[in-house]
Amino acid sequence: MNRLKFKHFLAYGCLAFTMVLPSTGFACEENGISDEILIEKANQGDAVSQNKLGLYFEKGNCGFEQDYYSAASWYQKAAIQGNAYAQFNLGFLYAYGRGVEQDYSQALYWYQKAADQGMPWLSST
Repeated sequence: MNRLKFKHFLAYGCLAFTMVLPSTGFACEENGISDEILIEKANQGDAVSQNKLGLYFEKGNCGFEQDYYSAASWYQKAAIQGNAYAQFNLGFLYAYGRGVEQDYSQALYWYQKAADQGMPWLSST
């Protein structure tokens, strides 16, 4: 994806996607997995669980108090492992300075990592 298209996405598209994405995946006991098990799996390095905890902290869902710093920390752990959703979510936090210092170059970096893995809304096609 070229940089101009990426900047256009950052400026105009990101907020629209974050208004849609939070409505999915917030079952507090999804598939019979309790918050305690989710936290345990996240602490053991499971990137999907880390991303989910990041979402809970970012949105203040499922009994977790809204805490952007904790959200950024969990997203970072999952993003480093290559979780494309966490990479997108971390990019959003950098773009808006939530839990991290606002940094557009870091936002673009993480959005690009997610796009490189074929995230549908970041696709260049």
